[in-house]
Amino acid sequence: MEIKRDSLLKRLMDLRHNGMVKVITGMRRCGKSYLLFNLFSNALKEGGVDDAHIVEVNLEDRRNKMLRDPDKLLEYIDSRLKDNQFFREKMKWVWAKPKRNIH
Repeated sequence: MEIKRDSLLKRLMDLRHNGMVKVITGMRRCGKSYLLFNLFSNALKEGGVDDAHIVEVNLEDRRNKMLRDPDKLLEYIDSRLKDNQFFREKMKWVWAKPKRNIH
């Protein structure tokens, strides 16, 4: 069974171009990652956003361990970013000891 989270998704879609970083918070296993990686990503694609314009980063994946360094993450994002379409997921590792702000 899929919980659609229509009100949260609508809010994300309505606010996506306001220039502000969106922070999704909630208790463990409540669907934050699912909201971003599935529902929001699919809504963007259905709205005409090309896959090449979406950068997904899972910082809890051990293969992405090097991206927990804010400078390396920024370099990675810059290399993949197209037209400023981007959403961040699981940034807590990077923000624990930031070296500089990521906008």
